[in-house]
Amino acid sequence: MKKIQRYSLIAIPLLVACIFIQSGDSRAENFDSSNRATQNTAQIKSIIYTPPSTPERKRNRPWQGNGAGSRSICLTPTNAQTLIAPVNHTGLTSKSHPTFSIYFAEVPNLTVRMSVKDRDNQKVVWIGDLEVKKTGISTFSLPKELVGLKPGIDYTWAVAMICDRDDRFQDIFTEVPIKRVEISSQLKGELSDTKNPIEKAKVLAKAGLFYDALGELVKLDDPTLKSHLISSILEQAGLRNLALKIKKSLPTLRSLS
Repeated sequence: MKKIQRYSLIAIPLLVACIFIQSGDSRAENFDSSNRATQNTAQIKSIIYTPPSTPERKRNRPWQGNGAGSRSICLTPTNAQTLIAPVNHTGLTSKSHPTFSIYFAEVPNLTVRMSVKDRDNQKVVWIGDLEVKKTGISTFSLPKELVGLKPGIDYTWAVAMICDRDDRFQDIFTEVPIKRVEISSQLKGELSDTKNPIEKAKVLAKAGLFYDALGELVKLDDPTLKSHLISSILEQAGLRNLALKIKKSLPTLRSLS
């Protein structure tokens, strides 16, 4: 009996030591998690989008409707889409083949056709059907073999849901503007020196290059951090409802890692 008691006395300090070690590990993990969350919050707040100082044309709100002027069978939640572009001004890009981003509330059950045109003479740069396999944000770009967008020219890009191929007036479509601009040698140098996509997005957003900044953010691997950063820049560009919709589907910042 005494022998058993001796072993118990030895086991008690070992058990206490294990508890202290585990408690210390837990505190370290909590500190690391809190520290990461603080860093991620700082990154989100540091994305500052600066609209162009001289907005190109005043009528730049996304236009949506159907050609027939009546309610189309496309106007259902299943076929809802939002073209991601600034609301009150023309979004800018420095690229000939920018990234076009579209938010789909659900996977569409109709043909989705995208087109890019010269805004003034309506010359078609590209037109083609999109393959949408998931809800949320999908990204697309112009085929590499095309010349792409030219600097200084106003373009529009549009997405149409084709309800009836024999009656295209029933299409429901959304159209927004885009313009390619030349960037300074100083900005080119700053971008070439920046490898981190978040830091690059900061530089592009500050320079007013909405499409380019968003194009960097959609490349991020961490889905939660990516969505929070995208929500931030969307809200600043006037897409508050879409930003809130994305935020509602995300965990809180405390769980970012």
